[in-house]
Amino acid sequence: MQAPPAGITWRLARSGDAPTCFSLSPEEQADGARYRHPQRYRQWQDGRSIAKELLLRTYPDPTRLAREDLTIRRAPAGFPEVRSRDGTTLPISLTISHSQDRIACAWCAHEQGSVGLDVEVIEPRSSHFLEDFYDSAELALLASLAPACRDEAITAMWCIKEAVLKARKIGLSAAAQAISVTRLPPAAAGGWTAAEVISPAVPLTGVWWRREGEFALALCLCPHPGSPDG
Repeated sequence: MQAPPAGITWRLARSGDAPTCFSLSPEEQADGARYRHPQRYRQWQDGRSIAKELLLRTYPDPTRLAREDLTIRRAPAGFPEVRSRDGTTLPISLTISHSQDRIACAWCAHEQGSVGLDVEVIEPRSSHFLEDFYDSAELALLASLAPACRDEAITAMWCIKEAVLKARKIGLSAAAQAISVTRLPPAAAGGWTAAEVISPAVPLTGVWWRREGEFALALCLCPHPGSPDG
């Protein structure tokens, strides 16, 4: 699959562009209380606002959503769930990511699968970082690239690992080194590029990455955990 399915809706925005018309529900306030640093809390809050705006603009059944009572709560496993105006959980998969002043979010219908998205600023990373999170095949792949391309590729690989773990609903509780990027074509201009990834015991519908300015993004779709295929 060369491009993500049309049913995945995503957005990349600056934190400062987050709408201010959303108030936090008591559940959201409790979720946000774990962020002690004001800047991190603001980033988390802006991520919720941008995701809510995306849902209100693109969800196919607007009668189930209302700005005043749309809630994004943190599920026990740590991933976001969306509550509709009648208090039920929407049958969708939602993912939110932050890096510096950028916020990325994506969602798809539950029947389509589980989606994970990650955004990271492209910057040099230490040899210790590579040793901790990349396997020998990935290190060989990186070493084969021109030096000018390596920071981008290292960042893209990290985004891919995070996106896969988010789609699998396990986050960084699993070792990122267990996710192995076996092929990483150069980013297509203004579009998504398919990558090849090994994810033990879990089938992946597809993994893609792209570059937006000084940031790399990765998107993963897989069957829902617990489904017959997942």
